[in-house]
Amino acid sequence: MVCMHQVVVSSADQANGADLGIRQEWVPLFDKYGVDLVVCGHEHHYERSHPIRGQQPNQTLTPRT
Repeated sequence: MVCMHQVVVSSADQANGADLGIRQEWVPLFDKYGVDLVVCGHEHHYERSHPIRGQQPNQTLTPRT
């Protein structure tokens, strides 16, 4: 389990949103170490996603569900 402030993915289009740098640096580590849960607080609303592992090879590194 990981707790952090900035979110990896977000559906928000009018709020803070996700950070590409987080996806570049942290998602590979989450996959490598088998992280099952990431709890973030940056957004001012509740979201959850399907489990994700890996990233698509595109410009935004979209996570694979």
